[in-house]
Amino acid sequence: MLGLLIIYFLGKRFYTLAEEHDKSAWGFAILGVGIYYAASIVAGIIIVILYELYGTGSIDDVNDRVLSLISMPFGILAWWLAYLYTKKRFEAKPKTVTDSNLLDDSFID
Repeated sequence: MLGLLIIYFLGKRFYTLAEEHDKSAWGFAILGVGIYYAASIVAGIIIVILYELYGTGSIDDVNDRVLSLISMPFGILAWWLAYLYTKKRFEAKPKTVTDSNLLDDSFID
């Protein structure tokens, strides 16, 4: 149930951001959820490796839910950084080209 809530709320933030800036809303919603899950998986792998190297027991003794709860903040952090970056890119002013740069005066009769 928690996973469904995460998918909804993380995807909705990217969806509304993309709608406000006339971009592909569903594409960015899927991107947001994908970033969360990819970062959680990478964090989980790193945690498992560190636990095997420096832990006192085996990773087989750790509950899967505990591992997913430990990796969840890393996924949310990566999602939040991607959201801020995307928002900054959408709100950046587009570069405007002046008319004098478009045509060189030497070609005009």
